[in-house]
Amino acid sequence: MARDGSASQFGGASANGAMVPPGRSNIEDAFQPTILRVWKEMSASYKSQMSRVLRNVRIHREQFMLKFSQKQQSYLTFLHRLD
Repeated sequence: MARDGSASQFGGASANGAMVPPGRSNIEDAFQPTILRVWKEMSASYKSQMSRVLRNVRIHREQFMLKFSQKQQSYLTFLHRLD
C-alpha cells in the first residue's frame, strides 16, 4: 500500500495519477512519473531489440541451412560422377 493509502496491493494510481505496478509503492511520488516513463521506454526498446535479434538469428539459420544443403548436393554430385 502506498504511503498515502491510495494504491492497493494490486497496483493503482498514486497521488500524482501515475499507475504504480503491484509491490512498487515504495517509489517516492516525485520520482514515480519519471521512473515509470523510463521503465516503459526500456520495455518497449527491449521488445523491439529482441524481435530484431531473433529475426537476424532466424535469417542466419536459414542462410546457413541453404548453404549446407548446397554443399551436400555438391558432394553427392561429386560421389556420383563417372570416372
